[in-house]
Amino acid sequence: MKRALVPADLYAIVQAFDPQILPDGSGAIACVETFDRERDAIVRSLWQFGPDAAHPLTVGPDDRGPALAPAGDTLAFVCGSAPSRIALVRIGASGGTRTIGDPAPAIADLAWSPDGTRLAYTALAVPDPADATVYRDAASGALHVRGGPYKDDGRGLFDGRTRMLFVVDVASGATRRLAGSIDDITLPAWSPDGASIAFARRDGGRRARMRGVIAIVDVASERVRAVTAGDGPAYAPVFSPDGRTIAFAGHRHGDDNRFGCEAFVVPVDGGEPRSLTRALDRPVGNVLVGDLRSGAMPRVRWSARGDEVAMLVTNAGACGVIAVAIGDGTARTLAGGERDVSGFSLAPGGALAIAYATPLEPSTLAIVAPDGSERVLASLNPWLDACALVAPERLAVAAPDGGTIDAWLLTPPAAGGDVPLALAVHPGPHAAYGWTFVLEYQMLAGCGIAVVFGNPRGSLGYGEAFGLAGTGDWGGADARELLAIVDAVSARDGIDARRVACIGQSYGGFMVTWLLGHTARFATGISMDAVNDLAGLYGASDVGWSMETELAADVARDAGRALFERSALRAARAITVPLLIVHGERDQRCPIDQAEQLYTALRYDGTSEVEFVRFAGGTHELSRSGNPRERMLRLRAIANWLARHLGLEPANAPSSAGALFRPIAGEAVAGGAREESRW
Repeated sequence: MKRALVPADLYAIVQAFDPQILPDGSGAIACVETFDRERDAIVRSLWQFGPDAAHPLTVGPDDRGPALAPAGDTLAFVCGSAPSRIALVRIGASGGTRTIGDPAPAIADLAWSPDGTRLAYTALAVPDPADATVYRDAASGALHVRGGPYKDDGRGLFDGRTRMLFVVDVASGATRRLAGSIDDITLPAWSPDGASIAFARRDGGRRARMRGVIAIVDVASERVRAVTAGDGPAYAPVFSPDGRTIAFAGHRHGDDNRFGCEAFVVPVDGGEPRSLTRALDRPVGNVLVGDLRSGAMPRVRWSARGDEVAMLVTNAGACGVIAVAIGDGTARTLAGGERDVSGFSLAPGGALAIAYATPLEPSTLAIVAPDGSERVLASLNPWLDACALVAPERLAVAAPDGGTIDAWLLTPPAAGGDVPLALAVHPGPHAAYGWTFVLEYQMLAGCGIAVVFGNPRGSLGYGEAFGLAGTGDWGGADARELLAIVDAVSARDGIDARRVACIGQSYGGFMVTWLLGHTARFATGISMDAVNDLAGLYGASDVGWSMETELAADVARDAGRALFERSALRAARAITVPLLIVHGERDQRCPIDQAEQLYTALRYDGTSEVEFVRFAGGTHELSRSGNPRERMLRLRAIANWLARHLGLEPANAPSSAGALFRPIAGEAVAGGAREESRW
């Protein structure tokens, strides 16, 4: 008999990222990620996957960022973290690895020169004092801040170092910094002749918090020139095979993060960027959310002939790879279907390596041939065959204002009688649910709780107009659409409409607080990493300024009153059902005071039962990339809280301090015992 998934199963999950296809298209190299329970750490190593077998190229514990040399005979990668190094390993040869260049903090974005003699990369470095925006006193840690941004949810408070561009000679290891003190550089790419490097950087300026510029540096003279004007974010430039054009991802709407990215081409000499994907009306990149990986910058890649640009595109809950013709903008699907493709690479002959998830598989690697046929290289979690996973049912829910809302329903596999329901609300609000694996929801289904999750207005993947439809109306039409999803599922046979919970993270946490304070529809809720005080978030978050566009507000004109009026915290005293608050103390996106304010309002002034779970190491990405134990305890807290308040555990079950962290039913015998399982 198959068993249910439990929180400790997190330790058994294996995932693959950054697939690098071999030049002949026969296999791929990827970064394989596992969890070390004893060290409470994520372990990364590099593996080669072929037609018949897989074998490790490195042993970890923190090997990442694989970059295959043009000849396909050598792999460069980043190893270690304090500091990090560049390492090389020969493909198909013995002798181990060797490091090159200087150690540096946070090395990333390795890029081989076309002749295979040099590597460009980025790393944190101290800029010239005249150009620095942050200075840190080493003895005390005191900061002098004179620019922005000065913090980030992933990095925390900046220490004066910024991401700069370097080149290392592979043979000698000689390293030099390019582009002077230009900072916040990401994803460099070489020109075909090896004379120049294109890169993206943040555009400075008082309000240019998201805007980026594509620039080119001449490697010999170190002369830098901008190619684009900085009228929106810009990511991952790539030279065309003939060196005359650059493709990149971004948009041209300034700091407005309500918009999805497009793919652009621009002449290397500068000019007006031309969108390749405007007519598609779908975002370039992967905007699907789950709980096993964080998002990544959107990237584009040229075909070998230079007639197409390939990219990830999210569409109606799925993410696949498409290629767009440079001439007439014709799009064709390279890898589609109801799945979540998170990474890809192209071989010269047109074959494609992809890493993807489905609702029943956390991670799979495959090769897609030029004719579209697929060959699976590795399904990385065969141990899941022993688990009672639930395939989602896709729903088309009628929206109150017309049209339909995409939703997915997981029904417990062995439901006996009416089961409770949990409505899950995604973060963003400009993210999307879809055809991906979510450990949390599979676990809840295994606990006997039906889970429904959907994409109300504001979600990406349904066209620009749909993504902008929630502007200025958080808690309005989006809330009505979420309630319509609940009503549609609650009316089904086998669902107990009296036992409905609302759970969500970030914007989803806002909606939990809002819905519980404005309706009597729910029996309980879990508000995670939430924004509750929009006015307070404006100045405290690393992206709080985006609240102006999200809520159609003008803080300078009304002193934040419009944000205050839309804050979920205002209705906290109206919450009468039990609420669990979950938050990470290192969260810079929705700082911890957002949770503290809500807890205080309910604990001292409200009428509901409220409890608070704080994670000392948690950033805003805790559920997707945090330390394994905190992620496991978070899953336990969710399951135990819902079991308590949806009537799934005995009335005399413990509710003392620490009870939310206890193993759930069935976990003691499972315990993550399949950590040794491999593909």
